[in-house]
Amino acid sequence: MRLAHIESEKLHRGRTSQPLFPAPSVPLSLASPVEATTAQRLKRRLMDSLAPVACPLKLKFTQVRYRELLPEWSGPLTVGYRFSNAWIQRQFLKTVGNLSGKRVLLPGANHNSTEVRDWFSRPIAQLDVLDIMDWGPSFSLAQEKLREMCQAELSFHHATLDALPLPDASVDVVETRAVLEHVGNMAATAAETARVLKPGGVALHGFGPLFFTHGGDHCIGAYGAEHGFDHLLLEEQDYRRKLLDEAAFDGFGRATSDARYWAINGIFSYLRPREYLAAFAPHFEVILAIGTINDDALAYRSQHPDRWGTLRTAGLAESDLLIGSMALLLRKRR
Repeated sequence: MRLAHIESEKLHRGRTSQPLFPAPSVPLSLASPVEATTAQRLKRRLMDSLAPVACPLKLKFTQVRYRELLPEWSGPLTVGYRFSNAWIQRQFLKTVGNLSGKRVLLPGANHNSTEVRDWFSRPIAQLDVLDIMDWGPSFSLAQEKLREMCQAELSFHHATLDALPLPDASVDVVETRAVLEHVGNMAATAAETARVLKPGGVALHGFGPLFFTHGGDHCIGAYGAEHGFDHLLLEEQDYRRKLLDEAAFDGFGRATSDARYWAINGIFSYLRPREYLAAFAPHFEVILAIGTINDDALAYRSQHPDRWGTLRTAGLAESDLLIGSMALLLRKRR
């Protein structure tokens, strides 16, 4: 099994800063998002309107059904993302309160990211976008159009979350989407986030899949559901052979093949759910911590009890293997 190798990688990444990457050879276009159909817009509005009632009911049902299976996870649990994303966003914006005049930091994003566009129409004063990829040249090319689209003053920073290029207590809100699972030095990241946030400032982090759950390397699941934990169960040499099998990944398609980038370069935090919480605990009050149970992991647990037993015997908790994503709503301690 690869667990010893993974722990070694986690220790190394936890002591070093995130690497920076140069600008891509082709500038990022400011493409308009694909227009939703009328039916899709109506469905989204319906789902959003139902979320305040449907999500709490779903959380309650999941707690009753799965609480005994995951006793080490104390927060709310859900299965799947229906209603929960909209509900979490509501809780987030309600916690932030009046947005007028606020400064918002969006790490792990570029000016064409969904989360950035979500903030364009909000009445904030300043929007800081940050990424380890240098989107600066693309940002400069798109500035004129961006000024038309964004109400706030908009700026891009080529930097890392563990060394933020912002003054102390200068930011009101931080939001990340699908970023923390790739951040190695989580202790420094949590400390830096707290440093730049004002006392009482709010952060929302949504991330997944976590590395130890089904398909947690972003790509091994392409071989089939029964291979979803091969990134843990295989020996390092066998795993790398499957990961670098170009013929196989050509057959899986371009998007899946490209997703190997994170695994080939080892750009993961390798943290378990409780370790993320532990990293933020010294600096933040946890307002909400939701764990989403992975359907594929549940099926794998039922269909392959022998392999599941091997993973559990190796020291992995049920929550490590079943919680495929998390949402953390945090407030900086005053």
